[in-house]
Amino acid sequence: MIRVKTTTVSYNSNRMKSTFKSFILLLTGLSSLVSTAQIQLNFDFDIPYGNNKTVGKYVEINGANIYYEEYGEGEPLFLIHGNSGSIIWMGNQIDYFKKSLEL
Repeated sequence: MIRVKTTTVSYNSNRMKSTFKSFILLLTGLSSLVSTAQIQLNFDFDIPYGNNKTVGKYVEINGANIYYEEYGEGEPLFLIHGNSGSIIWMGNQIDYFKKSLEL
């Protein structure tokens, strides 16, 4: 006759719930730290970037009219915003780089 020794594995469901709640609380806390670490962008400029009638120009490329603005003097730097973006989103970069580069 063969005897098999069996072991019962039990877990404490309250401890698992507590661990899960602690994990969720930790994730929530970390995500709030990341969101508060974002800087506030300045969109209040002396120059109306994106709507500057004195420097704004259009160029036709493959049948599409593309609006652009030029600032500064020096080595050229080409800035382009992302899809559905606006030149005003690049205002902080334009203010910084136009002192030494042509944008």
